[in-house]
Amino acid sequence: MLAKRAEAGSAIFPPWGLTLAGGSDHFVASSLVESTRDGRVFKARPSMPVAFYGGCLVSSGKDLYALASAAARNARTVYHLSASANKWSELASPMKVDRGYAACGLVKHPKSGTSYIVVSGGRKTVSKKVVVTHSDMDLLNLKTLQWSTGA
Repeated sequence: MLAKRAEAGSAIFPPWGLTLAGGSDHFVASSLVESTRDGRVFKARPSMPVAFYGGCLVSSGKDLYALASAAARNARTVYHLSASANKWSELASPMKVDRGYAACGLVKHPKSGTSYIVVSGGRKTVSKKVVVTHSDMDLLNLKTLQWSTGA
């Protein structure tokens, strides 16, 4: 790897291979993005616009999404990278609630074929002593870029 890190988001992004985004080293958050196709050689990719850790990286095949960061300033923000543009941008539709450290993945509706990013669980830090952990999920429709509530 190009840098030491924990709490990074990761996904298999076909144009790049295994892709790592953000993370932290001794509680210092990073915006570094890198990828590898063989686990030996890593290549720097466009950095995230903000520090990102404890979040998810999800690939739709041609696009990459970074979301559910545990970083308080961007906990609801969704970042998008198109392989063709090779640049991160912020989606206009943020998540409904903070979901740092959530579990995320891509699913396809069996009948419509519409792809959704599912963001389940996670937590919101209310204060130094209070953390709210979620037991529900939200879904981002990748066709409309609108959020809906899951089970």
